[in-house]
Amino acid sequence: MQSVFEFLRDKGYDAYLNPRGAAVSQFVVRERTVVVRPRVTTQPVEEHFVQVEGLLVDLFIESRDLHLMDGSEFFQIFNNLTRAGRISMGRLAEYAGKRKTAAVNLLESINGEFSGKSLLIDSEAAASSKSIKAKKK
Repeated sequence: MQSVFEFLRDKGYDAYLNPRGAAVSQFVVRERTVVVRPRVTTQPVEEHFVQVEGLLVDLFIESRDLHLMDGSEFFQIFNNLTRAGRISMGRLAEYAGKRKTAAVNLLESINGEFSGKSLLIDSEAAASSKSIKAKKK
């Protein structure tokens, strides 16, 4: 990672080497900003390329940790990919589960953002589920 970081920095990129803790407060997105992190070994890959589900989970985490974009921007990307039929929700949930806390946050956010208004979820079934939960309380 260090050599990649140095190479990018020498080429004029605003490179950050695995920013965590106090370094996050100094992180700023500019035109040529690059974050170098170790590859998460549990990422879903196909022929050495991370699959879109892995990218989405990691983008969700990085967006939250580094304040890259707000939630509505993330869900616009998510919704566009979903509508295009490019996402395996099972693979996304499986990888998010391996990322522990991120899984809970991401899956709750997906549920809150899309329940009742997404092509992912049958609106009538979502409404029925909500009314059943309300009756149980």
